[in-house]
Amino acid sequence: MENAKRKMEEDEKKAEHIKEKYKTYTKGHEKRAETVWSQIEASLKQIEIGGTEVECFKALKRQEEMAASFRKK
Repeated sequence: MENAKRKMEEDEKKAEHIKEKYKTYTKGHEKRAETVWSQIEASLKQIEIGGTEVECFKALKRQEEMAASFRKK
């Protein structure tokens, strides 16, 4: 029983060491991913705004074309 407990404690220490090592190796990637993700979100927001603007200008164009046809008559 004592051997099993000691083995579990050793395994726990190894796991903790590996976990810390993993954090060290991936911290830069995680930080970069956060930065890139915020840039992606900003780009998507700009795309959404651009789409709305295009729809507004298309509607305005249709209205102007209809108004122009009435002015010609």
